[in-house]
Amino acid sequence: MARILRTALMGVLLLAATGANAQTNQIGVTAAVNPQATGRPPVLEPRELRVGINVVANERITTMARGQAQLLFADESAFTVGPDSDVVLDEFVYDPNTGSGRIALTATKGAFRFVGGKISKNTPVTLKTPTATIGVRGGIALVNVREGGATQAIFLYGKSMTVTTPTGVQEVRRPGFTVTATAPNAPPTPPAPATREQIGGSVAAFEAGRAAPAPARGPGQAPPPGQQASGDQQGQPPAGQGTAPGPGQAPPPGQQASGDQQGQPPAGQGTAPGPGQVPPPGQQASGDQQGQPPAGQGTAPGPGQF
Repeated sequence: MARILRTALMGVLLLAATGANAQTNQIGVTAAVNPQATGRPPVLEPRELRVGINVVANERITTMARGQAQLLFADESAFTVGPDSDVVLDEFVYDPNTGSGRIALTATKGAFRFVGGKISKNTPVTLKTPTATIGVRGGIALVNVREGGATQAIFLYGKSMTVTTPTGVQEVRRPGFTVTATAPNAPPTPPAPATREQIGGSVAAFEAGRAAPAPARGPGQAPPPGQQASGDQQGQPPAGQGTAPGPGQAPPPGQQASGDQQGQPPAGQGTAPGPGQVPPPGQQASGDQQGQPPAGQGTAPGPGQF
């Protein structure tokens, strides 16, 4: 019995030590998170990601249709995981005194954006996919891993980006150029200018995980707590716009009354004479002013008339 208790106690202590080591091997923190994003550290249960949670080496990050997570690593690199994505933070080694180290990631599907920090200035950061390995040196890149593993990488800024497969390698140094790896044993395509649709589609993948904006408030509706109501929400006109005075009302000080406010018609428009009245000089009387019906209309016949 004592032997069984000693064995169980040793197992608990070993598990606790392993878990503590996984928790202390922190490599970064979640800077922004949308719902439906989870992280699974090694030997620990999955956890829902929230802002301010530390991530560790070998942690697996998974997002659903509206999930999204932005990770800020210790070297000030930023790695964004888009919706419907799966990536493992394989390796992170960093010496803050020299700014050197290594970052290695493995993605099986999804959209990713990497913004280089101190490590990538000297050593390319690598992102391995089912068909290629992307290396980013001192810059920004968008990577889209489609169903089946086909990978498209767009170089946006920095020193260089490489796309390597077992049968070839392509290097990009010009911002706005893209390379695609369609199959594991196929060479990557030569660098080509990314189209507006390609860049827009990659950016849209990250927009899909954002929450919808709050609806606009109409006039007379109360603003959220701590926010001052604007003029139109207080029942007043926006700044710089006064309330237009109606006909016969006095205009604000320093503003001249228009014709209709003086009881006169606007400039260029005369008062239309009524039926039987004489029109102004130089203007011909219409049919109804002459006691005749307008053109095209006859006098309605009375009873017994045809």
